[in-house]
Amino acid sequence: MGTIITQHLPILLLLAGLLLLLVTGRPLFADGVLSAKQDKFRSLAAASPILDTLIAISVIGKPFLEHLQKNGWQSDLLAPTPLLVVVSVLVVSLYAMIGSILFFFYRAIQNINHFNRRRVRSPYSAFLMIVPIANLVIIPYIEYFAYQRSRALARPHEASALRAALLAIAAFGLLLVSLVCGRLGDAASEAATYDAASLMVIGTLTGLAGGILTTRIVDGTVRAQEAYALEIGALPTSGAGAALKSGSRRFDALKSAAVWVLIALAILAALFPAPASQAARTIARVLSGA
Repeated sequence: MGTIITQHLPILLLLAGLLLLLVTGRPLFADGVLSAKQDKFRSLAAASPILDTLIAISVIGKPFLEHLQKNGWQSDLLAPTPLLVVVSVLVVSLYAMIGSILFFFYRAIQNINHFNRRRVRSPYSAFLMIVPIANLVIIPYIEYFAYQRSRALARPHEASALRAALLAIAAFGLLLVSLVCGRLGDAASEAATYDAASLMVIGTLTGLAGGILTTRIVDGTVRAQEAYALEIGALPTSGAGAALKSGSRRFDALKSAAVWVLIALAILAALFPAPASQAARTIARVLSGA
């Protein structure tokens, strides 16, 4: 029995994640009146830039941490003391990002329930995002749910469930590709088509693209919730700066352009791994002063 469970553990965890998502949603989860503690709008405007910053630090720092791990936590790029500081900041940022993501989507789901005057989904379902393997489904779904439901409230005629789903899947998919490239780089040999350096380039580019798309989900959720809160009087009019603005749309357009550029570069690196590997090694030599 134990052997069967071990062999099928990934599938069991994945199915468990799907089941838990169903249980924490309506109508299986208690569809009662929200408590006074839950029935309250809590602005996420302050949490958004913090989470965006942590995502950026984590996406940029993750390849560097993997490089250090493969080299016994030694590097020619920095002296021991600055290296210790940088590693400490990156590690703390990674854990802070995980906590911030859980906090953000927990609050976002609470706000959605408040706006709908009923439990559409339990906010505790956000904690399922850290369940191994099951998070392959849970993370993109929770991101889609928060983003789509928030935009559907603020801009019902412009909200598209398909576009929201594609955005969430693309964001998580690119981050997953980055993670896979990092794992493959551990076993890559110099004689292989893709060596560790070329895989690092592909992983870094896809990770950056996925990180940018994730910040779009975060920022879009916040702007939509703030706009709807203003509309129903849950926020004072002085907070109108957090509503959907043309400037925010232009910034989103710049993010989209950056994502396409990063994806195009990642595809080129995948098609021509040798030049990508050489470029990575050249940059490393320049940064190390060799």
